[in-house]
Amino acid sequence: MTELTSLLAKYREFSRSLWNIYFLSFGDEGCDWDDVESYEEICKRAFYSFVVERTSMESFDVSRFGDWNYPIKSIRVVPKSDRKIPILINRDGGIDNPNYYSGYWDDPTNEFDGEEAEVSFVNYFDFDKIGRREMEYCLVFIVKFDGKDHLQGRYALVRSNEIKFIFDQNA
Repeated sequence: MTELTSLLAKYREFSRSLWNIYFLSFGDEGCDWDDVESYEEICKRAFYSFVVERTSMESFDVSRFGDWNYPIKSIRVVPKSDRKIPILINRDGGIDNPNYYSGYWDDPTNEFDGEEAEVSFVNYFDFDKIGRREMEYCLVFIVKFDGKDHLQGRYALVRSNEIKFIFDQNA
């Protein structure tokens, strides 16, 4: 297993700066949804250049990057420390549920460690899609959560500064 934290940090800073410095500065009205789509297309290519080309993720479909139905299971997200860290788990089910994203991050389970849960990277996350972005959170997919099978397949948010990324070629 290989740590990818520095590569993903570069991607995070690039995508954050691209939005805040360049896209957000268009016009007095700010950005619109067409700008969001253009930005997301650039980010797909950037993710491919910054992360995929520097690892052995041969089967990665960059066109699906950022798609909520496409968690990157080979990139595991684990706490930087040995202690439990906060997690905001979406209240609705995961991929098998057509309403897998509700916008509510209020499941009673609110912390995890690297031993009890296996979570995979989806993308960085901001609540505001057309305003300033800080990428404070990382959107993750819960592959398994010991003793809490009902959480499997759900999406969650963890703070970007409390995690590291591990590439698991066998995932």
